[in-house]
Amino acid sequence: MSSSNSPSAMGNNPSDCVDNGDEETIADSFVCCVCLDLLYKPIVLGCGHVSCFWCVHKSMDGLRESHCPICRNPYHHFPTICEMLHFLLLKMYPVAYKRRAEQILEEEKRMDCFSPDIDAKEHNGIGKSKISQNANTPPTMDSSPCRVDESKDCLKVGINGSAVVEENSSSTMNPDRQCREIPVADVLCPACNQILFRPAVLNCGHVYCEACI
Repeated sequence: MSSSNSPSAMGNNPSDCVDNGDEETIADSFVCCVCLDLLYKPIVLGCGHVSCFWCVHKSMDGLRESHCPICRNPYHHFPTICEMLHFLLLKMYPVAYKRRAEQILEEEKRMDCFSPDIDAKEHNGIGKSKISQNANTPPTMDSSPCRVDESKDCLKVGINGSAVVEENSSSTMNPDRQCREIPVADVLCPACNQILFRPAVLNCGHVYCEACI
């Protein structure tokens, strides 16, 4: 199980953001500490650090226990992609995330080895993963408790990663481009059906409130 030091304690400093050249200002909290680019298909390790799928995969030891590339905390199992964070990043930074997808796909074609293909159409709070055999990763669990009711409420996520709930909001981006709005349903705990509080990410990639586990 990953610690609560994961996807939602992000970007506390308004100045902690980077301009990736795609007209989207990305909070430092969403920048991979390994490749220094926008997190893509994020993996949350047991220590709570988040890196891209391939950044974690390439840092693993094939014979012995592996270590977090950031804090060197040991771990034995390669976690499943955190789909909730994956789709949040896709909604918050659509241009940059598409760029990352194209970039990674080209690299995967050269390696002839592909990461799990996550179908956005299957996403409802937590989605399904179509796992590539070459990636040799565990499948994401898909069970009914992880499905949540749709909500018209939205979280307005600022460029510093802070979030504020707004009711009956339907837009996905503010005109000033300084914040994005995401459905509250996308960040609900499957156990208590409330907005995630101190979220903990399990090895299967599912996210719960720390107190709900």
